[in-house]
Amino acid sequence: MCLIHWKEKRLKKCNQVKDLFWEHLEQSPPGIVWTFGAHHAPKSCEPDGPDLASNLICNGWAGILVEGHPSRRAVLQNLFGHRHELVILSQLAMRDTVGSVLEDATWNNPQLRNQEVDLLQITFGANDCEIIRGILERGFRPRFVRAIFWHPVPPPLVYQPRVHRLLGDWYEDAFEATGEGCSLQAVADSLTDHYMFWDFDGRDCEKANFVRKDLMDLLPTDQIFNEAELDLQARWAARFNNTACFLNNHVFDTLMVDPRLMQDPDATPSEKRLLWELHLKTVQRTDQLWIKKASDCWCMLVEEHGQQHGNCCKLRNY
Repeated sequence: MCLIHWKEKRLKKCNQVKDLFWEHLEQSPPGIVWTFGAHHAPKSCEPDGPDLASNLICNGWAGILVEGHPSRRAVLQNLFGHRHELVILSQLAMRDTVGSVLEDATWNNPQLRNQEVDLLQITFGANDCEIIRGILERGFRPRFVRAIFWHPVPPPLVYQPRVHRLLGDWYEDAFEATGEGCSLQAVADSLTDHYMFWDFDGRDCEKANFVRKDLMDLLPTDQIFNEAELDLQARWAARFNNTACFLNNHVFDTLMVDPRLMQDPDATPSEKRLLWELHLKTVQRTDQLWIKKASDCWCMLVEEHGQQHGNCCKLRNY
């Protein structure tokens, strides 16, 4: 079953209980985890539960839990409030302030102070890539990162919302949630200076896992991918083409586009981007931000005004 959210209809052929990323952390000595969007779903403490950070915390890991929703935070407080090695926060996470919030929380807790963070898990589904940037800009470098992304938007499209709209319980209005998350490429770009893509999460269709670059040589070779296998576009296609994972979470109930075009290798990124732009405008998501990256270019001979010029960097057609 595809373990996305406990209120969603669960789909077959998505969940893979055996996941090397999970195994590596679960078999490590108890460490430090920071989790954003830390609500405690049913089965979170069970071995086959859907949430890695919750599973680690249930097994003795220390850390910081950030959850702004009052009822979800109350659940966390009831379950973990007695544990002095855990800090439960309800602050609104924003790029400009998240670093100082984490600094204060770690300094004020002797069991967290000056300790390396083993896992950053961020599953707000609300402009998470900007929060990641805020954390890294403050100098924090967790060993591993597990992040949510808006999975129907394929690489190389770089999408993120310009602002974070406050949401209540999920599915009060499904149209509110669409467009809240960053695309996979946007999440990867926010981490690219210090992290490598490990793999898609084996237990959750919308999560991707990353490892800090300096740790790559320390991992067993059967647990990592070489450079040739790290092309996000190809990996996205392998993960989502014709799978139940792709059909989950707002794809057929709220999208105004035919998502199957996203799986068409012959459709250009610009075609796919146009459909998403139209969809987001239809659901009144007017603050959308699409980015053309200077790094996404190629060098070729081009002819301008009758003359050929070499070593030109031409943007891909997004």
